[in-house]
Amino acid sequence: MKLTTLTIAFALILCTPVSAQEKQATTRLQANAAAAQADPRSSAGERTVALAHEVTLSSLRLPQSESGTVGFKSCDSCAFRAGRVSDQTRWLLNGKSVSLVDFRASLARVADRNEVYVAVLEDLDDKRITEVSVYLQ
Repeated sequence: MKLTTLTIAFALILCTPVSAQEKQATTRLQANAAAAQADPRSSAGERTVALAHEVTLSSLRLPQSESGTVGFKSCDSCAFRAGRVSDQTRWLLNGKSVSLVDFRASLARVADRNEVYVAVLEDLDDKRITEVSVYLQ
């Protein structure tokens, strides 16, 4: 099947946002997801190609190497999941691409790991994690 239009739907399993900035980001993501579902161009030929998971830093396990796995829980009662990473996985810190080593080092310095949210983007076709992104104050 040749897809001319790809729709990326974000499956958000959110913890309660604690700051105004997180609430605004959550609202924007929810609005974008709703708009994508309501798009009149949607048809049976379109499919979900990626999922975005928003998880707390405390529920995230980073790989030791670029050929490892990222582990996470989307919520307290959710099962622990794992996704394979590769040298193509993007590690974004405050919107800038960094190495896995630098990403790990930056996150290791976070004091309250329950107050920091991380976005994990999962490619459903390749069954791989394509991006891990966090904004630190």
